[in-house]
Amino acid sequence: MKIYRGRRLDNGVAMIEIIDEETAHTTYRYSRSDSDPEFNWGFNGSGPWYVAEFLLRDVTGDDNVVKKFTLTFVNQFVSRWNDGWVITSDEIRQWIVSQQN
Repeated sequence: MKIYRGRRLDNGVAMIEIIDEETAHTTYRYSRSDSDPEFNWGFNGSGPWYVAEFLLRDVTGDDNVVKKFTLTFVNQFVSRWNDGWVITSDEIRQWIVSQQN
């Protein structure tokens, strides 16, 4: 299972900390790539959209899931998050299954 934590650095940059419990490895993501806008949350917009895409893709590896569920994931989760949010890969998978029923 992975644990995802959103926080804001002192300079205001939004960062996602990813803790992989299976490998005990921690990584950090700031944006999709250097040329894309930074991640963000707490509203609807491109930053939250990129967070949702990243999380759904990281958990499932399935572009079809990303395309199908990004908007709903933003609306139900990312747009409502404050700094310090936490979600797990298991919670995201459970949410995806609940959306398919």
